[in-house]
Amino acid sequence: MHLKLEIAGAIVIIIVLVGAFFYLRPDILGIMAEKEPAPVIECTMNTDCAPAGCSNQICATAEKAPTIITTCEFRDEWECLAKTSCGCVKNKCAWKDNPEYQQCMEKFKG
Repeated sequence: MHLKLEIAGAIVIIIVLVGAFFYLRPDILGIMAEKEPAPVIECTMNTDCAPAGCSNQICATAEKAPTIITTCEFRDEWECLAKTSCGCVKNKCAWKDNPEYQQCMEKFKG
């Protein structure tokens, strides 16, 4: 009788330990593990992007650009956007950095 209880107790302990191990390391089973979200790919080439907004101050996907509505204002630093282009940078639509753009922006740093 005591032997059966000892064996049953040992089995329970093993089950608890295995369960605790997988609870603490769910990635081993591939369940309950928090996974990084898949990277968002907005674009693969420059033509996937377009300027948007009333003053063309936003670089967005060509698909979304026509639907983007902004207030119609103009900030002096936006004149620097003429020195760059809206395009695909690391799969995101963004204004492309270049020396001319940076030099222009220096005038507005305060």
